[in-house]
Amino acid sequence: MKDYIFSLMKPIPRLMLGFLVIALGTNLMVNSGIGLMPWGVFHWGLTNIAPLTFGQAQQITGLVIILVATWYKFYPGIGTIGNMIFVGLFIDIVANLRFLPVPQGFMAQLFILLLGVTFFDLGVYLYLSADLGGGPRDSIMILFSEHSIFTPGQVKIIMEITVAIIGFFMGGLLGIGTLISAITGGLILDVIFKLFKYTPDKRKTNNLVLNYKTLRSLKEARENA
Repeated sequence: MKDYIFSLMKPIPRLMLGFLVIALGTNLMVNSGIGLMPWGVFHWGLTNIAPLTFGQAQQITGLVIILVATWYKFYPGIGTIGNMIFVGLFIDIVANLRFLPVPQGFMAQLFILLLGVTFFDLGVYLYLSADLGGGPRDSIMILFSEHSIFTPGQVKIIMEITVAIIGFFMGGLLGIGTLISAITGGLILDVIFKLFKYTPDKRKTNNLVLNYKTLRSLKEARENA
């Protein structure tokens, strides 16, 4: 049992590094100042049609996505919970440190935006490749990819353009940076996955249901020994 628990804990540093890199990328995109991220537009739109704060809209959206993924037996894992807790925490910490550049002029803003998208996608690869489960949005991306002809990056593009448009019609703020990040985010993600030869559909990802069953069987085996 100790060996199994150790095997679960071993990729935690990679998981946390991924969350930190996502936070860096998110803050770079925010600092670009040329539009909210696609999901941000959607969450902003939700606050216009429901009595929710921006953070509550994000939490509820994540919960609904987890429930949908669970319905299709794509169960959350340690990484799913970690994503919901630590990404937001790291984003706040990085933002408060104020060490990232705030560009002036459109070309500089565009560069920082694309740099942020690249960091964000690299962080997604790092934490997903820890095989401890994906965050709500990344889980649904992988789920749709596994059951379609599209790559994860292509699914990401479709999802983010869709949520950005829906968010816009709910009153969310849509900028040129939103559309750029929606399109380039998926393209860059596919490049990173290919570069590191990461194929989510061929990986065995731990989830909380599998963890519970394995620990219970190991405990029973030890008691019966």
